[in-house]
Amino acid sequence: MTPNIYEEDEKKVVEAYKKYGYTITREQAEEIWSEYSHVEMYAAWMSMGDNLDAIYDLTIKYAKELGIVKEDEANDT
Repeated sequence: MTPNIYEEDEKKVVEAYKKYGYTITREQAEEIWSEYSHVEMYAAWMSMGDNLDAIYDLTIKYAKELGIVKEDEANDT
């Protein structure tokens, strides 16, 4: 089995969305970050920092476009 080299990044995206009241899977996190990386940076996968607010802000547009989250789904946190 090939190790998932993006596992830690996927966990950060999951945590970023959790902070804003959304529950997403690691697979969805991979899809969101991959789409952001491709569209915004023309890359397969961009490295990311640890700022969960920035991760969320950079990617929420793509999460909505991909149908992964809807604004009315967020839980109050």
